[in-house]
Amino acid sequence: MKRSSVDRLFVMGLLCAGALACGSDGSNDDDGVADDGAEAIVAEITAMKCATCHTVDGKGGHFIGTVDGIREMIGKPSKGAPEWNLIEPGNAEDSYVMIKIVPDDPRRVGDVMPKGKIGLTDGEIQRMRDWINGLDASK
Repeated sequence: MKRSSVDRLFVMGLLCAGALACGSDGSNDDDGVADDGAEAIVAEITAMKCATCHTVDGKGGHFIGTVDGIREMIGKPSKGAPEWNLIEPGNAEDSYVMIKIVPDDPRRVGDVMPKGKIGLTDGEIQRMRDWINGLDASK
């Protein structure tokens, strides 16, 4: 296994262990976001794959390398395709973030993300999809 893969697995393991140690029971808080550790893993994925451009001052428009950053995208319209919410709670299929990262989605406006870099793995895309589908759409 390559060094970066080992580092990534180590960080993800720490995040999961931290979520378990904090007594996470997988339930939703008042904000509709599940406390099962998935959100921290999604934040780690976006920190590794997206945050080089999507920073507070970056050209990407949304700071998404943190839990707070990805939470701010929930229910917000995309700037590039305002008919789509960046993250549509409970509906990964219609979330613009997913449209942008899935290489063969015909609904995408512009380039697949991350632009000019190695894309997300199938496993990372599935983790993002699972997290979005697990969000409470009624909140």
